[in-house]
Amino acid sequence: MTGRLRAAAGAMAIALGLAACSNPAGPDEDTGRLEANRRRFRSAVGAGYRVTYRNVCFCVDSFLEPVVLTVREGRVVAVQSRSDGTPIPPARWDDYRTVERVFDAIEEALDGGADAVRVEYDEAYGYPREVWIDYDERLADEERGFGLEDLEPA
Repeated sequence: MTGRLRAAAGAMAIALGLAACSNPAGPDEDTGRLEANRRRFRSAVGAGYRVTYRNVCFCVDSFLEPVVLTVREGRVVAVQSRSDGTPIPPARWDDYRTVERVFDAIEEALDGGADAVRVEYDEAYGYPREVWIDYDERLADEERGFGLEDLEPA
């Protein structure tokens, strides 16, 4: 299976899994869940942590590789490949999002009228574990997603 096909299959699996997590109550309920989980995250974790992060999209393989982010005082201070620990150069750090930036992306999608926003939140810390945003369900390959796991507060 090629890298592009593997990425597409992974993105579809996440989208289908998140469909079960979508909230049929509507945007106000989704915004309420977002804010409640953002407060839980800030209270339980704060501005320092390590987390495994991955982009989920129809993108080049290097953009999809899971990485470990180290965040202090809300800023990324280190990024390394999850597979072998190789440091990722600071010039590429903008390819990855802190938990707060993922919360912001969810908020922007909800406020911006995305066709579908599906989020699975971590029960203990409140951070978004799986996110799938479809801005226009009529178009293919413009969807975006994020995956976060193994969060360790600093």
